[in-house]
Amino acid sequence: MVLPLTLTIGPLIWLAIPLSMALFLTKSLGALISLLGGLLIFFYMRGGIKKRRLFVLLAVLTIIISIFITRSAIEKKQFTPTFSALTRWDYWMETIKIIEKHPLNGVGIGNFNLPSSRYTHNSYLQILAETGILGLASFLWLVISVLRRGFKKIKDSGDKQLAGLLSLCCIFLFHNAVDFSFFLPEINTIWWLALGILSSYLSADQPDKLISFS
Repeated sequence: MVLPLTLTIGPLIWLAIPLSMALFLTKSLGALISLLGGLLIFFYMRGGIKKRRLFVLLAVLTIIISIFITRSAIEKKQFTPTFSALTRWDYWMETIKIIEKHPLNGVGIGNFNLPSSRYTHNSYLQILAETGILGLASFLWLVISVLRRGFKKIKDSGDKQLAGLLSLCCIFLFHNAVDFSFFLPEINTIWWLALGILSSYLSADQPDKLISFS
């Protein structure tokens, strides 16, 4: 999720190499597809898909396809993409049943549990199951209001760090459609900090540079 941001900050750009390697070694299709979506948004905000940027996108897509093929050939079915997708589908169906029983108030924060998992592998469904319709609506209102102002601001400023932060937030949101990193403090803290920086920057009358290493 921080990869696009490293591309916008000169002193940190070298971090893109180890971060990319670490991401590749996880063989997480959900994370890589989320990164691809985030890079598409980042490049779009930075002036469109040019030749070098298209090469980067094709490289990530090639990696995704190669990992999908490699994982599909694994003998242990629990590591295959098909097994992972079907398992998530089962979790989602079980979660929907819980939501149908508690649509307004949910089951309460921290009270969510499935027979074979503590997480539904879709953070939006789990937020709905735990906090009800009003809880999910409040969360989406918060996120959409900040991102909407961010996308509007970048049309005027063209700030590359703003583009990096917006992409960071979007990658996290994409990934949480198929995972549960929203509920992991070691990951969601980065996202909440990014969202807070964005909100503070967008609310200032005369905002300073987003991130400075002077």
